Amino acid sequence: MLPHKILPLAAVATLACSAAAATTTSHKVINTVLESGNLGQTLSSGYTTIETAGVKCTYSTCTVSMQIMANVGKATCTSEWAIVGLVDGNSVDGGPLLEALPAAGNVQTHVWQGIYTTGGGYHTLTFQIYLPCSANADQWSVRYLVTAR
Repeated sequence: MLPHKILPLAAVATLACSAAAATTTSHKVINTVLESGNLGQTLSSGYTTIETAGVKCTYSTCTVSMQIMANVGKATCTSEWAIVGLVDGNSVDGGPLLEALPAAGNVQTHVWQGIYTTGGGYHTLTFQIYLPCSANADQWSVRYLVTAR
């Protein structure tokens, strides 16, 4: 009897997956930005721009997908820090506060992701780190994809 119970469940699962796939919209990649570095320096408190890139949307509407990795350490406090993504100076998904800065002698690495819809034309993509106190900023990387439907 077990095969009879599995077959109807498999059929329902197949139909559910087919319905979800039918609503998926494909995107065409227009521009890709891949950058990385290692600052290896102490940043003061506040917002520091780490990387800026210019991209062009050749359609009436584009979606910008941002993935940013940052590594910080040797902080003088343990308050929350943030990775911030901006498109034309506008915050993407609020640049979430992450975790408390690591204690002396420790480092911390996080990856932040966000999506932003914008109109056609030239746009500036920016990655910032927010620190509540001085801390070392080390390795970082960004992956920006600009897509259109």
